[in-house]
Amino acid sequence: MIEKMKTIGSAALGLAIVFAVVFAGMALLKGTAVAAAWAFPVLTTVVGFITILGLPVLLVLAAIPASRFIAGGGFVVASYFYGATLWIWSFFFTLQTWGWFAVIVGVFMAGVGVVPIAILAALFHGRWSIIAQLLLGLLLTFGCRLFGLYLAAKAEERANRLSFTSV
Repeated sequence: MIEKMKTIGSAALGLAIVFAVVFAGMALLKGTAVAAAWAFPVLTTVVGFITILGLPVLLVLAAIPASRFIAGGGFVVASYFYGATLWIWSFFFTLQTWGWFAVIVGVFMAGVGVVPIAILAALFHGRWSIIAQLLLGLLLTFGCRLFGLYLAAKAEERANRLSFTSV
């Protein structure tokens, strides 16, 4: 009889732990939605300034060999703003079109899965302009990051070349 009670108690404890983990995960996702609702307008404003003012300045700096390291860092920082905005927008679009289950699936895909899920949702709903905007967001995110890393590598090559020739 005591063994049966231990087994029932262990099963109940295991079930309670599973429910607690699921509840904590849902609370975390709900908190993410609340935080994203606050951050999205701020991020879109910052991204607007980066696009209109920052990128042209960074492109001019990239053309000057001595300032390529600064331009590279600026492009990498800009890519994180583009990426965060893209992720939050994809999160909301996925939540609006396919609901929490799709968001949870997207989050479990290494956290970045909401972007491909949003693209799929837009594809299945025939929202071609949304697909184009999401792909543009991906292009800006990874284009700025890769270009920034390229500029930083070029600046490092130049620094190494100058340090060897001056010695």
